[in-house]
Amino acid sequence: MKVQLFILTFFFNFTCFGQCVIELNPDSCSGSTGLIEITSGEFYDGYQWYSKPINSTSPFQPILNATSPSFNFDWATYDQSIIKVFCFYTISYFSTEVVLDFANCNLGTTNFESDISEVKLYPNPAKDYVELKNLEIGNQIEIFNSVGQKVLDLSYPTNGKIDISNLFPGVYFLKTKKNNTFSNFKFIKT
Repeated sequence: MKVQLFILTFFFNFTCFGQCVIELNPDSCSGSTGLIEITSGEFYDGYQWYSKPINSTSPFQPILNATSPSFNFDWATYDQSIIKVFCFYTISYFSTEVVLDFANCNLGTTNFESDISEVKLYPNPAKDYVELKNLEIGNQIEIFNSVGQKVLDLSYPTNGKIDISNLFPGVYFLKTKKNNTFSNFKFIKT
């Protein structure tokens, strides 16, 4: 009986308290402060948020007094950072990561000074799909994850929307070719 109870408890904890998924609040791109929240539920006993610079190979460092299900930050401090949270319960998890880059936060907006034929990716961050402006139907598209593995290889669809809903949250790189010129984009899947 004890063995069965232990297995049931382990199964319950594993299925109900999976990896924390975090997401940057879209309104965070319009001000001097931002908000990152856990979107997979708040069934944990505690939290500790961590950060590190985008291009750093050093380990993540804990953020002092950041121990709630959401993290309010200021762009001046955390621009060009990677943020994650450690959620703990009976089983503990590190969350997905959010890359903070204020310059690319509104990548989908039009830059009227640029070449009108330049390929542009939007929205960024994106949840279910991304679109490419000024790209013809049928152009080849490749998407790679942050460790360089190809996760999608397709032709630009007729509806203009590239379905990314099945990708895990994180940073991705999209590569396409137009008029013998390659375009590369970095985007965040939430």
